[in-house]
Amino acid sequence: MLDSNLATQSSAVGVSSDALAPQTSSGITSSSSTSSTFPELTSTSAATLIPVGTTGLSAQYFNNQDFTTPVLTRTDATVDFDWGQDSPDATIAADHFSGRWIGQILPTQSEAYTFYTHSDDGVRLWVNGQLLIDHWTPHALAEDSSVINLIAGQKVDIQLDYYEQGGDAVSKLLWSSLSQVKEVVPQSQLSTGDRVARSQSADFTSALDWGPLATNEVRDSVSSTNLSDYYRFSVDTPSHLNLNLSELTANANLNILDSQGNVLNSSANDGTMLETIDALLNAGTYYLQVYTSGDVQTNYLLSAIGRSLTEQAQSADSFVDSMGVATHLRYTDTSYGRYSDVVEPRLRELGIRHIRDGGNNAGMFEKLNRLATFGIRSTLVMDPRDGITPDNAVDLLKKVLPSVTAIEGPNEWDVNSTLTYKGKSFPEGVADYQTDLYNAVKGDPATSFVSVLAPSLAFSENGSRMASLESVVDHGNMHSYAGGNQPDQDLDTKWIPNTKKVSGTRAIVATETGWHNAVNDPNPSQKAVSEGVSAKYLPRMFLEYFNRGVKRTFSYEFMDERAKSDMENNFGLIRADGTPKPAFYSIKNLISLLQDSQGAAVSGSLSYYLTGNTKDLRHTLLQKSNGDRYLVMWLDVTSTDAPVSQKVTLNLITPTQQATTYLTNSSIDPVSQYTSPTQIVLDVPDSPLVVKLTPQATG
Repeated sequence: MLDSNLATQSSAVGVSSDALAPQTSSGITSSSSTSSTFPELTSTSAATLIPVGTTGLSAQYFNNQDFTTPVLTRTDATVDFDWGQDSPDATIAADHFSGRWIGQILPTQSEAYTFYTHSDDGVRLWVNGQLLIDHWTPHALAEDSSVINLIAGQKVDIQLDYYEQGGDAVSKLLWSSLSQVKEVVPQSQLSTGDRVARSQSADFTSALDWGPLATNEVRDSVSSTNLSDYYRFSVDTPSHLNLNLSELTANANLNILDSQGNVLNSSANDGTMLETIDALLNAGTYYLQVYTSGDVQTNYLLSAIGRSLTEQAQSADSFVDSMGVATHLRYTDTSYGRYSDVVEPRLRELGIRHIRDGGNNAGMFEKLNRLATFGIRSTLVMDPRDGITPDNAVDLLKKVLPSVTAIEGPNEWDVNSTLTYKGKSFPEGVADYQTDLYNAVKGDPATSFVSVLAPSLAFSENGSRMASLESVVDHGNMHSYAGGNQPDQDLDTKWIPNTKKVSGTRAIVATETGWHNAVNDPNPSQKAVSEGVSAKYLPRMFLEYFNRGVKRTFSYEFMDERAKSDMENNFGLIRADGTPKPAFYSIKNLISLLQDSQGAAVSGSLSYYLTGNTKDLRHTLLQKSNGDRYLVMWLDVTSTDAPVSQKVTLNLITPTQQATTYLTNSSIDPVSQYTSPTQIVLDVPDSPLVVKLTPQATG
């Protein structure tokens, strides 16, 4: 599942079969200096660029060891020299000479590269401004190595200094990576000359302004009469940008330009192949150029995902506290009747802290109070159909304090026109009931702390039929079922905006949402999914909602109510016979891994970026009170029972002592561990992959 990243040692690279060897001080170092960590990008490869320099490196040779007064200047195709007892040229003495090679190197993959020097005698190597190798003493033939993260298509500066003390003279430069065999760095990847290339015809006057770097997507076309489209964006802090140019019907290419028209990064594959760029950008103004040449025309889809390299972590405890599940504890004629041997022990095993229930039932109130002794609090639906009115709501609520921390108004009255309050049906009757309920609860000091949620709607668009209830609710309320689709279905376009029409600026609670497993129901109102797909969707649901600031999300529901094949009886995490479904364990494992002391506050961040196949990739960054970060990643795709994954590279800038990966849908046990990682190649599935990151100790 997980590919090991390269370990760095002062001589050779060694990787064990199950984990990486620790990195020594010769490995990549992180700097708090923006300019040193993220130098300006300088790469070229597009056909429309003015040629820059010659392949190979500029070489200077000196008849001394202090690099003064060069006696020979030339271009060397590679650094692959074994002069024996001789020298590079008849003008240079056989001993006590030195050489310096300067230019740029172009990596072909976005990954960690190991650079090697073979030297006799002294050698120093800088790549991208970092001193990677420093063996500046007389020595016999030796191999030194070090690792640095590089981005495909992004040229970086390189300098190799060498001196010969006496005897044999050897100087060679090699490289390797996960996808590159160890070899002398070839001439094709080396260049001399200018540091940047310039687009021949950069005309920014018609550029579409995207504003600050974010996530953007646009469809357009280029042709022989419109060779280039430009998009302008700004970067406020050091950031990572992933670009994809797809859906091509003819050849088109992609550039990132600075404000002067200099090409910083390019992708120029042949034909209709996907063009992709991963770039690190400092603060500034930049342009994207989609271009073609010749008598061709093509439509295109340009997708851009940009994010700051430093992300603030959210509290792992707050995420766990956002998770809830709906129950029907008063339905004793269903599977919920097995309270003592199934419901209570399984709720405690699950680790959930919040349930949502409703009704006016003494037996249910007793169960709510008992569950509160185990740290499981309740949200209680108050609906006139259960004999609960604003006049008796406070007295009922006092029977379940402090187990109940929130109440909500009438449940889905928008689909039943016969329901009335004071002679009024939806929406006026619901609004009046909510107003009276809120005033009653807030008017009694014993219950005024209880959060009052808005009434729920079966169809979000019915929110536009109601007047704003913002003044009589503490939180909005939505029943955002995905209809058998992936968890974020209609969430941003329908559910959240329509819910805000009722609750205004109040934070939202989703008191019902989920999937049913009635795959044999011939006429369900929502598409069924398998138990395996529910196990993928439900953890993703909690994460997707948390990312959007939803205060709490209740999965509907805890148990299948009856052993029947229809939709209504198959929403549970547990089957009617009391046995857990896979979703029960996927949620349990996620909670178990992320739980922390309740109320723990955090203030940390993580500097990193993601490369590789990041299409449909989603993530949440969490932190525990002990400082450990938890980066949770998943694919936002329609799931089936078949496994699916994409290879993604996690590039760590924050110094990290250890990384541990988990696949919580399978187990709570670690999958892999990495010591002092700077780059980890991951197979991210359509269910949560958790990377625990323990930072290096400071001080």
